[in-house]
Amino acid sequence: MKKHLALLLLTSLLVVSACQQSPQDSTVRQSQVESQIDASPPSPTFTSHSESIYTYKGQGQISLSATLPVEINLSINHQHYGTFTLTDEPFNLDIGEFSIDGDNLVNYSYKDPYKGMIHLKHNSPTISDIYTGTEFTEEELSQLDTYIYSEVEDGFPGAVLLIMKNGGEIVKNTAYGNAAIYDA
Repeated sequence: MKKHLALLLLTSLLVVSACQQSPQDSTVRQSQVESQIDASPPSPTFTSHSESIYTYKGQGQISLSATLPVEINLSINHQHYGTFTLTDEPFNLDIGEFSIDGDNLVNYSYKDPYKGMIHLKHNSPTISDIYTGTEFTEEELSQLDTYIYSEVEDGFPGAVLLIMKNGGEIVKNTAYGNAAIYDA
């Protein structure tokens, strides 16, 4: 108990001696604190939006526009794409340099406050046209199968190919990838 009392007295003496500093010391400390606070203005805040789009490696286009002009920072799959000023006119970008097979993360950020709306549009991936004739041969239909199977192997989730001619005659009806799971 004597040790606790001595410690309490020692602590009290330290508190009393700290409170008995000269007013000059107190003023110096106060002005130092004030100058530190004044030297660091608040940093601007940013709002960030992300959207996942599905495309293939080396492909993909997006279109951005805004109801009110705004400067944005754009990144694709965590890689900085650039800084752009958006207006109500669509701003089209090819993101193929940054895209991967499957889901791609598109992120844009801008300074607050912003009272307008930003619109992001993108096209779904497409399989290119490989047939331009008027009649199908078995070899050409086989080429279609080979092409679509290779796209499925490269990340396309699935497809159903239905080819009809002469107003209803089914030439080919085949499911690929995930779509083949439910093929009856």
